[in-house]
Amino acid sequence: MGIDLYVKRIGHFVQVEVREVKEASKRGRGPYDCMERSLPPRAFKVILDEGGQEMDSLSFSKFLTQRLNSPPNHVAFIIGGPSGLNQRVLTQGDLTLSLSRMTLTHEMARVFLVEQVYRAITIERGLPYHHQ
Repeated sequence: MGIDLYVKRIGHFVQVEVREVKEASKRGRGPYDCMERSLPPRAFKVILDEGGQEMDSLSFSKFLTQRLNSPPNHVAFIIGGPSGLNQRVLTQGDLTLSLSRMTLTHEMARVFLVEQVYRAITIERGLPYHHQ
């Protein structure tokens, strides 16, 4: 199962958008410049990093529900590419979150994240996806 399945499922409950930032722009800017310029200005920004705060699925569901119900009412999850994220991008986050203490490829982190977002929504709504 790839991210498209979970993005579609999430879309039944909340607006969701996946943006990919190319590694380099046509104007000679590096990947970090492109990433910084694409950060949404009015979102709660969650930086994904193995050194961040860890949450279990229930805690993540509570966190996500709270963030979606509080201004600015949307959350942006930022995952670095193969080179990771530079310090300037890291400091712009409102929260640094770890999906695992293990290093994940950015592709695996995306799949893991969108599945956990879907799981969080089903937990909050009492749907039978998450089994305790």
